[in-house]
Amino acid sequence: MIRPQNAFIVLNTDCDKRDECSYCFYNTQPERSVQSKLDTDKIVSILRRLMLLNVGNVYLTGGEPLLRDDLERIVSAATAMRLNTFLLSNGRLLDSSRVARLDRAGLDVFVLSLNDLSLEDKKTISLAARFKNAALSFIFVLTSKNTALVRPVTELARALDAGLVFQPAWIPSENPLRAAISPASLSQFEWSELYSELRPWAVQLGYEDYLELTHDIYRDGKLKPKMCGMGTDSFVIDADGTVYPCFHRRDLSCGNVRRDDIAEVLDRVSKHSAELSAAPCFGEHCVSLHTSFKK
Repeated sequence: MIRPQNAFIVLNTDCDKRDECSYCFYNTQPERSVQSKLDTDKIVSILRRLMLLNVGNVYLTGGEPLLRDDLERIVSAATAMRLNTFLLSNGRLLDSSRVARLDRAGLDVFVLSLNDLSLEDKKTISLAARFKNAALSFIFVLTSKNTALVRPVTELARALDAGLVFQPAWIPSENPLRAAISPASLSQFEWSELYSELRPWAVQLGYEDYLELTHDIYRDGKLKPKMCGMGTDSFVIDADGTVYPCFHRRDLSCGNVRRDDIAEVLDRVSKHSAELSAAPCFGEHCVSLHTSFKK
């Protein structure tokens, strides 16, 4: 049985920017928030089991992982096990000392999430650019309000030799924010202009298929990927230890790492792969999860 290679570990669901990011999972779907979180020793033991099961890449995410004061220990443990470590963060809690500590811990890639280029964002970017050993990547969350920033963000990433992913904000249809900020509210003409702005980025980084799927989702939704990576190449360990094959398939709980053997849990994930790989549930929510980061 082929097991997935990418583990997304949700270290917490709390965040220092919750009030600023209206499109966040935990704002648009508050039921996703959990109060409990795995302690340091449990996470380190999970990392050890993942290493033994040949999982190669660990994505530390949240919430906001920088809120955890044990983050450097977690990164250091993953590094010692030769796991590739990616840290997904809004970066607001970075300072030069934290950058140096994460660098010493062996972080491979710092992935900075953005939705603007405000003065505060530029300060955060400047701090993130100080990593000496970790590569820098950006996730820029696209809304109907920030499409004018596509070109400056692309130029910024190129100047810093950083990776870059544009992800459209997904707002569930029943949420009143959808009409206000979702890319779905853009007109066909606006989408055509946005597509032209995004095309050079997609060609440069090899994301043409992703751009075509995203563009089509907001036109007529007829295209589907040949394979979906969630549940096949990737899986999610939520903050409370529950394991899912995909961030969006919470109906497919595969067990909990607090009480279940991880090998058995991953076998359950793999059993879902035949169904999920064909992307039967593909939709707008999926293109908000593009996770190819430069390393």
